[in-house]
Amino acid sequence: MAYNWKLDGAQPAPILLFFYLLSVVVYWIVRHSLFDERALWSVFGFLSVFAIYLAVTGFAETRQMWSFVFPKYIASSSYEEFLGRGRGHS
Repeated sequence: MAYNWKLDGAQPAPILLFFYLLSVVVYWIVRHSLFDERALWSVFGFLSVFAIYLAVTGFAETRQMWSFVFPKYIASSSYEEFLGRGRGHS
């Protein structure tokens, strides 16, 4: 039931937000934006740097190199939502 936000730990709300609404908003922004070549290269550069960050963080987490994991709450057991994401745990 999509309307019962308490169902399964309030999961329908994040699914609606991140899978549907965020996708529509990003699509709408990109669709109505005017990109020149410089702006496109900036987007590619940002996405490349972000991908490298995710790769380094995931690799550091799998090797338990906690000083390279940023932000630090990913390595903390206090936040179970994030702990183990780089190791393939959910």
